Amino acid sequence: MGGGILKVGIAENETNLNERFRQHEVNGYRGQIFYPFFAVSTEKYESIERLMKTLFSKSRIEGTELYVVDKEVLKEFFELFAEKIIFPKQHQKTEEKREKQSVAPKVKRSDLGIKYGDPLIFTQNKKYSKNYVVENIDDDVVRYEGNDYSLTKIARLFLKECDGSEHGTLNGNDYFTFNGKKLSVIAKEKGLR
Repeated sequence: MGGGILKVGIAENETNLNERFRQHEVNGYRGQIFYPFFAVSTEKYESIERLMKTLFSKSRIEGTELYVVDKEVLKEFFELFAEKIIFPKQHQKTEEKREKQSVAPKVKRSDLGIKYGDPLIFTQNKKYSKNYVVENIDDDVVRYEGNDYSLTKIARLFLKECDGSEHGTLNGNDYFTFNGKKLSVIAKEKGLR
């Protein structure tokens, strides 16, 4: 929890915002030096500012844009209205991953035409001279040598056996084929990805 005096304001664009950040760090505001903490972009900034001034009126230093409030509380308030987080800059891959997750729901194998008992072939078999084939059980489970796994988990296990490395985030649909096509390709063709 980080309390203290916080400077709150509005900037027309990111260039203006960055200039404000620099000014507050170098020259300060009303005798205080401020460092950037959190900034969002929203079209509703005027109504949000009015609401903030009402909700945090007891925390506001009169006649200023300064507030004595926990910074995490203020951040949480602004996150409710954020269309985009401007500062701190989020790692590009994290943003892309979130966007993919929000746009692309989980693909069900039954929607791809894959039924109980259908064989799914590991895409890396040829590369590593392997013969990994799993049996589809349902949308969430595949079977290999009598044991049940998620497609992603068995893909990780096969990859580790092939190259000896641990593999973190991956999509099992990229590592198995059905009737000669990757599951992720079938999903794309059916408009599910």
